[in-house]
Amino acid sequence: HQLLDEAFAGLGTPAYLYTPPAVFPGGANAYQQKAEQEYPYGFDERRPGEARELMEENGHSEDDPYQLLYTHHNDRQVDANRAQANLIRDQLQAVHIDVEIEQVPFSTVIDRAIEGSLETFTLGNGLDYPEAQDTLRFAWPSEGNFSNWEGTEATEAATQAWDQVINNPGPSEAETEARNEAYIQLEENSWEDIPDILLRHPIEIVFWRDGVDYRTPTSPFHRPQYNTVQLE
Repeated sequence: HQLLDEAFAGLGTPAYLYTPPAVFPGGANAYQQKAEQEYPYGFDERRPGEARELMEENGHSEDDPYQLLYTHHNDRQVDANRAQANLIRDQLQAVHIDVEIEQVPFSTVIDRAIEGSLETFTLGNGLDYPEAQDTLRFAWPSEGNFSNWEGTEATEAATQAWDQVINNPGPSEAETEARNEAYIQLEENSWEDIPDILLRHPIEIVFWRDGVDYRTPTSPFHRPQYNTVQLE
């Protein structure tokens, strides 16, 4: 919540699940209920004491912190990404994690993510299709998943859930129910290993001028381009 408010001017909602509230099975209310009642790492709260205790159990302390390299791109939303990185660094410092911030072009983040040579990095994902599948493709161990998540019981369960999604592509009630069941399984499986740390579901503000024949977008596609816009 603090990251959203201070780094991104409150544009969006805090993310506890991969699926945005609007396309979560059951809608935004079901998302909120799932997050509040079942998310295992705290809803709208900090647990620095537990985090510090966990780090100390693994041999780290104020004098011997864990060293973490955090990489973010510096050619898109520069101020917001820098503010987010600084907030993360400051919060992790209190739990024996020393964060070094690295700023590189977006293309470099992608290239190094493909190589698997990044330790911790930030990326976003646009909703290309209004279905939970569009974001949950990052919650199973595919070859294109930049988190390199593999080799655990949770990844095996995630693969089975993803197969259930792929094997039920149609619009029938039975197939929709099967997909929704698998979507929930994918969300819950990710809690076991945390391949990604989810931060926010962003929104973008669209402006237009009076006197312009402009069709207001009604889909989640937030960067449309038009070739038929006219002045009235």
